[in-house]
Amino acid sequence: MEHAASLLTRFTSVAGQVGSILTRLDLDELSPADLRLVGTIKHLLADTRLDIRDWEMSDSRAELQQNATQALERLKQVRASMLLASEHDLFSAIDIANISAHFDHFEVEMRH
Repeated sequence: MEHAASLLTRFTSVAGQVGSILTRLDLDELSPADLRLVGTIKHLLADTRLDIRDWEMSDSRAELQQNATQALERLKQVRASMLLASEHDLFSAIDIANISAHFDHFEVEMRH
């Protein structure tokens, strides 16, 4: 299936949604552990964005597969961190479901 926007553009949009959710949190009210979790999610999102960029710019099949593996692993880490954050009420169940659906689409696209 052909997508109008690149995977990188779509991921950046979803990462922006996550960032908006995190920005609305009152950081002064968060525990040190929750603050670290927020920082981890932001860092992982930035790294995933770079991994997806590298995947899109791959020159060979081997490079494409290597970059896909890295990006997929990082997406898995972002998802796990966000699920943990939802247990601390940093994300709602609706947010997690919406973002996970996008991640599922990204994963399918990178596997093909």
